[in-house]
Amino acid sequence: MYRDRDNSDILWEEPIRRLHWYDISLFVKWSTNNSGFIELWVDGELKVKKRNHITLDPNFPPFSAYMKQGLYRDRAIQDEQSIYHDGMEFSYLPLQIVWSDVL
Repeated sequence: MYRDRDNSDILWEEPIRRLHWYDISLFVKWSTNNSGFIELWVDGELKVKKRNHITLDPNFPPFSAYMKQGLYRDRAIQDEQSIYHDGMEFSYLPLQIVWSDVL
């Protein structure tokens, strides 16, 4: 979650379960003011629910966001690792929906 250009908050973390397929849903209302929100669902369980938050850096237009997914780790980790992604989808729904009321 955006705090300032050099700092972000960790919203959720937990140990990775090997050989487990995760079902992750992320709902975000992108906003340069406090009207943004974030909801993160993992395997059907609500992990993060943040309301009234800045989700885009208001100091650096153009105010845009993009999706990345991958295996991010410390460069000191030299072990061979693999990650598989399947079924990634994007959708654009009306912003007035309150996600936890729907899911």
